[in-house]
Amino acid sequence: MGANEEDQEEEAPETRIEVEIPKINTDLGRQLHFVKLPNFLSVETRLVSYHILLTVTVMMSFIFILASIFYTLSKVLDFIL
Repeated sequence: MGANEEDQEEEAPETRIEVEIPKINTDLGRQLHFVKLPNFLSVETRLVSYHILLTVTVMMSFIFILASIFYTLSKVLDFIL
């Protein structure tokens, strides 16, 4: 009885959603851009290892991709509904 239940759970079909992610080109040039932060945000200047910098960059890219997917899906749902 236990083996049959495991087989049924493994045979679940895979769901895929095709999403087109818009490409956003930005060119800020080589100039410095200063941003005034609100009082509740602060920047602590210290040395950062390459590994931490790479991890944060990958995480921010992933968040940007998720935000783009969410935006696209919300527009699709607005169009459908």
